[in-house]
Amino acid sequence: MLAGLAMIPWVFYLSVTLPASARDAHWSLAWVGLDSCEALALFATGRFLLRRDNRCMLTAVGTAVLLLVDAWFDVTSAASAADLATAIVTAVFVEIPIALVCAVLAARVLRTPFPRG
Repeated sequence: MLAGLAMIPWVFYLSVTLPASARDAHWSLAWVGLDSCEALALFATGRFLLRRDNRCMLTAVGTAVLLLVDAWFDVTSAASAADLATAIVTAVFVEIPIALVCAVLAARVLRTPFPRG
């Protein structure tokens, strides 16, 4: 809780000091890295689920978070109106629904774990 409270002044500081725009030399690497993490998380979740392994709950939560972060950054970093429209459509019809499926899966496994053995 203390770490969360400590973040409040930091977030305020960032909100008033960060530039309105920036150029990033590693832009494509950042996006490829994020999407690769999503693919790996989806694969791991599916693999655990097929094996009826309760660890699918952990990877499902991680996958949901990654997908929501991706949607957020896609929408907030769109450079043009066309990019923004694509980002919103992708967020609404792909990333957020898959994140919700992962969250529901995690909640169901938490409530009713797979039997051991």
